Amino acid sequence: VMRAPTAEFGARAIAGTINIVLRQAPPKRVNELRLGVATENGNVRPSFNWSRNDKLDDKGVTTYNITVNAQQSDFSNEGRGRSEIHDLRNGQDSLIESRNGNENSNRSLNLNGRLQWKPSNRELLAVTPFMSAGDGEGQGSFERTQTPAPLPGDPLARFDRSSNRSKNRYGGGGLNGQWNTGIGKEGKLESSAMVGRFTSNFSTETREFKDGQQVRLRQDGGDTRNGNWSLRSKFSQPLMDEHSFVAGVETEGRRMRQQRSCMEDGQSCDYLLDFGDQLDAGRRRNAIYAQDHWSAG
Repeated sequence: VMRAPTAEFGARAIAGTINIVLRQAPPKRVNELRLGVATENGNVRPSFNWSRNDKLDDKGVTTYNITVNAQQSDFSNEGRGRSEIHDLRNGQDSLIESRNGNENSNRSLNLNGRLQWKPSNRELLAVTPFMSAGDGEGQGSFERTQTPAPLPGDPLARFDRSSNRSKNRYGGGGLNGQWNTGIGKEGKLESSAMVGRFTSNFSTETREFKDGQQVRLRQDGGDTRNGNWSLRSKFSQPLMDEHSFVAGVETEGRRMRQQRSCMEDGQSCDYLLDFGDQLDAGRRRNAIYAQDHWSAG
């Protein structure tokens, strides 16, 4: 963590900057495959992991690594409840018994890699693609009995059984690029570029019943799309007396679109949505800086 960062790291880093150095492809060869299976409550959870690191030439100038991860998780649960209620309005005692159950299934796939060319300590060219995707679905049920039966107008009298279904899906990917080169005897130019995109959507359906008859149907859905990109370049040159001249340019952009929908018994219920559920926003930032780095040590 670097405190009091300069313009090189952005003016928004008020409390400090965390400098994350991405893993570089090691020169040694690694080819590892892991398969796993777990069980819980009778549900099987398989997983797949594969990692490979290797070089494309004898000197190790060009190296690469690939990582693939896939897994599926299914789980279910059941619950029972028992409550005793005393109504202060009429002095009536009630017994409420409930039962619920849920089943869910999720799948995910993650891919990332790195191709690197490093002919010397001052030269580096690297490309890092990545991708992530997954989906899931679930269903649940709920039943409730009250003794004696709730009075008309009581919120608990609206339904005694409900069921729900849900689905979701997400996916995204991007590409990072990095280029470092030496200029002169001690100068250094570092450049990077990034582009990425992410989408997700979901849908839910809830049905409520009273004495075997459906009394309410609610359907919710949403869709989110994100895109971002950035370009950065920095030049640094050591000077005299622990000083260094640093200059650079940065530009980045981001766009987010989010939509939500709500239907109840065939009628729109968008008035129940929260602030920000409908969103279409973008951001663009440009920066140029030049500064003197000085080491007090």
